[in-house]
Amino acid sequence: ESPKPWEDLPEHLADYRSAAAARGNVDLDDRPSLEQTVSKGENLVEHLIEQVRLSDLQETEQEIALHVVGNLNKDGYLCSTYEEIASGCACAVSDVEKVMGTIRYFDPPGIGARDLKECLLIQLEHLGLGDGLQARIIGNHIDKLEKRKYDQIAKLEQVAVEEVYKAVVAIQ
Repeated sequence: ESPKPWEDLPEHLADYRSAAAARGNVDLDDRPSLEQTVSKGENLVEHLIEQVRLSDLQETEQEIALHVVGNLNKDGYLCSTYEEIASGCACAVSDVEKVMGTIRYFDPPGIGARDLKECLLIQLEHLGLGDGLQARIIGNHIDKLEKRKYDQIAKLEQVAVEEVYKAVVAIQ
């Protein structure tokens, strides 16, 4: 009998495939989290450091990127200002901004954002939705979104409430 393709997977991924196969389907919501897909012994910080090393950033830019990675909280948000990072790296704020532009394309999308709004906007940009209704809702009406004031958002964006509902579902 020939080996099954998933038999060579790391144990946690093989378990995931087996559980999905037992249910008879593989749903996208069943995908393992980033921590489960990163190789054993590698955590999010190590995953990001590896991406820094593999990036086309210059040596001084890599130092800034490593400083950024060291200033992420457990949720992946940047807990220092660009000015603080620039001060810590003895560089210009514009250098930090340039490096952050690269880090935004690292995996997972949204890593290094300063808040939820910025994180969601980065994720929408990755999906090619950076100038759509979803991005306008996040960028201009996140407070109303949190309070579920969909009718107010629809009025301000001059779209039907149904369009706002669809955008909210896509954001979720």
